[in-house]
Amino acid sequence: MNNIEELKKIEEFKKLQEIYKKNIDNLNYYSTKKFFYYKSVPLNINIKSYDDMFDILYLKNKVNYLDINNINKQINYTNNIQYDVLNLIKTINYNYFDDIHFKQIKKFDKLNRFNPKENEILYYNCLKRDVFNQNKFKSDIFLFEDKLKDLNKYYNKECEITFYEDEDVKMIWFIITIKL
Repeated sequence: MNNIEELKKIEEFKKLQEIYKKNIDNLNYYSTKKFFYYKSVPLNINIKSYDDMFDILYLKNKVNYLDINNINKQINYTNNIQYDVLNLIKTINYNYFDDIHFKQIKKFDKLNRFNPKENEILYYNCLKRDVFNQNKFKSDIFLFEDKLKDLNKYYNKECEITFYEDEDVKMIWFIITIKL
C-alpha cells in the first residue's frame, strides 16, 4: 500500500516540476521582449508537502492577491474604519516596502518614532528613496489614495497619507493617519 502512495506522490511531483518548468520558460520568453510585462497567473495546485517546489509554486503564488491590481475590486464596508483601512492596506504591493507588515500605533509611547495625536491611529512602513521615485509606485499610491478618499466619504472621517523623509536612516516613511 505504501508503494502505491509513494508512486502517486512521485507522479504528482513530476507534474509539479513540469508546471514549474513551463512557468519558468514563459517568464524567460517574456523577459526577452522589448517591453517586458509579465502577469502572473494563479496556479491551481493542491499539494500538501513542504519542499522547495511547494514553497515557490504555492505559497509565493498566494501572495499575488495583495497586488495593487486588485484594488479596483468593490470594497465591502464593515462599519469599522480601522478594519477597512487594514483591508485596503493589504492591496498594496509589499515589494515596495521594507517590511511586510504595517505597524499600528494607537497611543503615545516615547519609544516610538511616530506618535499619534489624541483620537488618531497611525499605520506606517518604510521604503527606500529609489522606490519612492518610481512612476509605478506613484501611480499605485494614487489608486490607493482614491480608495482611501472613498473610505473618508463613507465614514465621514479623515484618513490621509503622509510621506516623511528621514535623513538619519536614509529612508522614506509611508504613514497612514486615521482621525477618529
